[in-house]
Amino acid sequence: ALSALGCCATFPNNYQMSVMAEKTADGRRRSKRARRDRGDGPAGEEPTARAMGQLQECLATCHNLVVLSGSGMSVAAGLDTFSSAGGLYEQAQKKFGFRGSNTAKRLFSYKFFQERPSDANKFFAQLHPRLCRAEPTLSHMALARLAQQGRLLRHYTMNIDELHHKAGQPKWTSKHGSREARDPGEKHRLWHGPKSSSVDTADAGHGSQRGAVVEMHGTGLELVCNQRHRTRAAGTHVREHRCGRALACLSCGEPLRWRIMLYGDKDDEAHANIVEPGILHQLRSDSAQADAIIWVGISFEQSATLGYFRTVREALQRDKRLARVPQFVINPDEEAVRHLQDAMCNLDEVPLTEVRSTADQALGCWGNSKASQSKATAVTESLEADPV
Repeated sequence: ALSALGCCATFPNNYQMSVMAEKTADGRRRSKRARRDRGDGPAGEEPTARAMGQLQECLATCHNLVVLSGSGMSVAAGLDTFSSAGGLYEQAQKKFGFRGSNTAKRLFSYKFFQERPSDANKFFAQLHPRLCRAEPTLSHMALARLAQQGRLLRHYTMNIDELHHKAGQPKWTSKHGSREARDPGEKHRLWHGPKSSSVDTADAGHGSQRGAVVEMHGTGLELVCNQRHRTRAAGTHVREHRCGRALACLSCGEPLRWRIMLYGDKDDEAHANIVEPGILHQLRSDSAQADAIIWVGISFEQSATLGYFRTVREALQRDKRLARVPQFVINPDEEAVRHLQDAMCNLDEVPLTEVRSTADQALGCWGNSKASQSKATAVTESLEADPV
């Protein structure tokens, strides 16, 4: 077989290598042009406008949207991201003298919490007032409105600010929900999903509330103990932690920590105390039902976000729907998609559209009831007039 192929085929000479290199480069250029033509690659004004149009069409016509959001969604509310200039990693570096961006992540590790619980709690306590003052942005209001319209199947957030809850979205809880010790004066209202004929009542059961938001990394507004008793953080808790003093749960006497998931929590029982059980199972189930996936304000620099992308992709592949379910990445920074391209094999198999804009620019018009209704009507009419 080798002699039939010939030595040149087995050991290419310089000329053949240069031809192959040119073909490879040409293929990359064609792939890049194709991405630009779809409106999902490094883009100018025209492809960006096309991508925005595709997103608006999706929001107006889909009824099983799955949204995953990151810290970029809350920038307009005045909150910091993790990895941007002046962000939480940089703040940790200055406060604790960490060197290098990777070492700054040490503060957000469970190992650091075990070694220096007072310092970890002190840092998170300093975030609490900012989280309390922040107000929902247009994009938070938009997702709440889409949930009320019955278009949103689920919203998964990696944010710890609860702005989605302030906007009116309920929190998702598993049927094995955590025991809570809350302030008796705090009012809670039960949310049973939008009153819409498009809502699948089979999905409205306990543990899979349609339109609810799943807190994948916990919240910076609650404290929790090892017995999973949750306490709404108050001024007294914040003052004690900022002074470096430990706090005990009033229900069981166990030490309290901030209900924020840290690197390494997944290898410890602490993970079960921070987030609801069954989150990844729910994400796989929702991905299998989704008619579109939207990633908002996520840089894909952290391994956790890449893991979630793989989870969604595998669920769609298992259901043989990967090529049929559009996915959108909303981020003004082109590096977000580049991080995906560097980390994922065969990304071209995913119908991925890059929307190079902020979350408010892309989703903001859906944050008002009249505006969202008129936008949906306009998109629907344009589709009827010029069907694809």
